[in-house]
Amino acid sequence: MNMMLALFVFLLLARLGGHLADRARLPVSVGEMAAGVLVALAASQFGDTFPVLPSIIKDDFLAAAADIAVFFLVLLAGIELEPREIAQASGKALWIALGGVLLPLVGGAWLAWTFLPAGPEHDSQALVTGVVLSITALPVVVKVLTDFNMLRGAAGEMIVTAALFDDIIGLVLIALLLAIVETGGLPGLADLGVMALKVAAFFAVTVLLGVHVYPRVQKGLKLLKASAIEFSALVTAALGYGWLAEAMSLHWVVGAFMAGLYFEKYRVGARSYTEIMALVTTMVQGVLGPLFFLSMGLYVDIGAAADMPWILAGLLAFALLSKIAGAGLPALALGFGVRDALTIGTGMAARGVVGLVVVGIAVDAGVFNGTGENPAGGPLLSALVLVSVLTTALTPLLLQLILKNKQPDG
Repeated sequence: MNMMLALFVFLLLARLGGHLADRARLPVSVGEMAAGVLVALAASQFGDTFPVLPSIIKDDFLAAAADIAVFFLVLLAGIELEPREIAQASGKALWIALGGVLLPLVGGAWLAWTFLPAGPEHDSQALVTGVVLSITALPVVVKVLTDFNMLRGAAGEMIVTAALFDDIIGLVLIALLLAIVETGGLPGLADLGVMALKVAAFFAVTVLLGVHVYPRVQKGLKLLKASAIEFSALVTAALGYGWLAEAMSLHWVVGAFMAGLYFEKYRVGARSYTEIMALVTTMVQGVLGPLFFLSMGLYVDIGAAADMPWILAGLLAFALLSKIAGAGLPALALGFGVRDALTIGTGMAARGVVGLVVVGIAVDAGVFNGTGENPAGGPLLSALVLVSVLTTALTPLLLQLILKNKQPDG
């Protein structure tokens, strides 16, 4: 199938799924993801008759489109928030993030270690399970909060800030995971120190650029009175920040977020801010967001974990409950109301594409190579993929139930 035709079909299906979900009073993102699930089912059922279906699902162009969607989703989140708000929320958000990471990490690893049959990669598979369950997908969080008009509320800002911390902790955990798999032991204190210095250096550089350099550049661009040039400058800055993030062992999404964060109204001017915000919002909500959620639905393989459904059921239940409790209880202790604490815990439950990235890294590192000797290894791999996708689908549904007939506190 031609790339343009495939994108046409995917966008049409995603928008149709979102519209039907909206008509049924369900979150739009659920309908968009359901469209992807239907495409995946069609490919598995009719792939022999129509071999083009499996081929377009695995085509690199769709993965590239999803990456572009993630880039602009996170950039939009940065634009909508303000550094002062992030700084004010960071103290509480760090505790929420730690709770939201530690409970799923330790509990997930223990459950997998206890119940998985013995095998050559038993310990590594248990560790991977804990890391996948500890993740929160920042791009998914942003899209869901945007759909609920919650991004600028107290709970929304706390969720995004905690999810940002969660992602940073998750990236450190991924680095530790790779070191353990490759060497059979924890990295030394020197390696951990270098990792911490890289993270600190990234934030120091991006904050200094955002406060002192970016406003001067933007002041010159404003004289041109051309939104297209200002938009290009913003995207270029986000790409540069993304490169810097990867150079410092972070994920590029953190860089894109930081670039958007310093595109503030008082720094760039009301006209530039309003026009570029409208442009990015239209791109995300009209095209890129639907394609992203449809691409998430393509990962669903309903029959993959059929041999051991208890693995999927157990992991999914624990994935949701551990995030809700792990992030929600600290929020409650920090003064949020019950509804907002539930909102924060639930909002951080989506593992999304970040969970899939961790699974992919584990597969590449050979963690699941011995699945023949560990009969649960294959279903565990499939279950981790499904948990990443299903938590993404269930998060907006659960939020809808929590927020029904009442806005969150604050």
